[in-house]
Amino acid sequence: MGLYAILSGIRLNLGGQLGLNEILAVGGSLSIKKWKELFRDVPDIKRITIAYLVFLFAQILSDIVNHSATNDLVRGWANIAMAIIVTNFLARLLYRAPALIVVYLIGEIIRLALFGEESEGGLEDMGFFKFYLVPILNSIVLVLAYYLLSKKRESRRLIVGLLVFYGLFSIAFDARSNGIFWILTGFVLLQMERVKKLTLRKAVPYLVFFIILFQLLYSFYVSSVLSGSIGGDHSKEQFDRLENPYNPLALLASGRAETFVAIEAIRDKPVFGHGSWAPDKDGKYTLLMHKMHGEEEKFLSHLENAEKGLIIPSHSVIIGTWACAGVLGFLAIMYIFVLLVRRFFSLFRQPEFSASPLCPILIYFFFYLVWTFFFSPLPHIKQTLPVMIALVVVLHRKGEIQFKQKQVKRTMDSIALTKVGFTN
Repeated sequence: MGLYAILSGIRLNLGGQLGLNEILAVGGSLSIKKWKELFRDVPDIKRITIAYLVFLFAQILSDIVNHSATNDLVRGWANIAMAIIVTNFLARLLYRAPALIVVYLIGEIIRLALFGEESEGGLEDMGFFKFYLVPILNSIVLVLAYYLLSKKRESRRLIVGLLVFYGLFSIAFDARSNGIFWILTGFVLLQMERVKKLTLRKAVPYLVFFIILFQLLYSFYVSSVLSGSIGGDHSKEQFDRLENPYNPLALLASGRAETFVAIEAIRDKPVFGHGSWAPDKDGKYTLLMHKMHGEEEKFLSHLENAEKGLIIPSHSVIIGTWACAGVLGFLAIMYIFVLLVRRFFSLFRQPEFSASPLCPILIYFFFYLVWTFFFSPLPHIKQTLPVMIALVVVLHRKGEIQFKQKQVKRTMDSIALTKVGFTN
């Protein structure tokens, strides 16, 4: 898995981007026997594969209806096909040894160090920190948390402190969503036993408390950014554009305007969508995105520099699927999302989960997975989602098997005691 992660940094331009890691996955997935064995061992992978095939069918249907360009439809279909292959490949490796996820993370550190795109600025450039250093630091923190927890279970509080500190550090240096993920991961890790026992009725007071706390902390953060105490130019420019910067929903609408623009595109073609890579032929949706960003003056230069034409902005796997493949594709991707959320909460309640050193990795992956489904571009189905999907369903399946084995053991012990009683 380390090699897979490293090779993802080397990409070939064959009409579309093809990573060497994807070639490795294809090479390791040629045996039909291996696919059958994986489907038998991890039934959820079979369910997810079927859902992806439904998504592919919907995409093909949409491309036929929309008369999509050959280059676009080939890239669109290949994106879904590669998501299936890569997800199955990684699940097969993790099923053999779930701890290989740590090797994957180490490979990610090496890849990012070798191939990560550097900013033209120095460390004071927030873009450099957010897009180059943060991914490296994320993997380092996860590996460190795994190592500490595997060596000494009592180090949980130390790990929580590390995660929260890193989260606050990320927020201060303009990586807001990343920082929130880490703070939430630390909180769940610290309060795991209480969180497990929460019912909907008990959760409501906590939810109200955290909404109020979040608004207070968010207001403090906005005030600090506007005064120049923390954050970078990007955050300050974002807040300056907002009518009410203290409204977090306004920030979300501005920062992820592409997602809301895609919703407008869905309204225009709700049944079949706009086809692979959803072309924005007259620039209608691109202009709307620039308006939401408060950067209308950039539209013309964007239009002039788009050599291959404009595409409908989406920046969301779920919404982007609907925009590209229509309602059937949306239902397929939502099935995968809901299945993963259910499997995570089922896994979360297993006693073995909280004792596992993989616990911090999985909790962080869950928050990142949810964010990716809602606020990351569609190509993430073959880039970042496969490893998270594979880890969730594999660990859930391992937990199921352990539970069944314990049930069998208890039954056998009960039979043995009964026989001893009869003998006496």
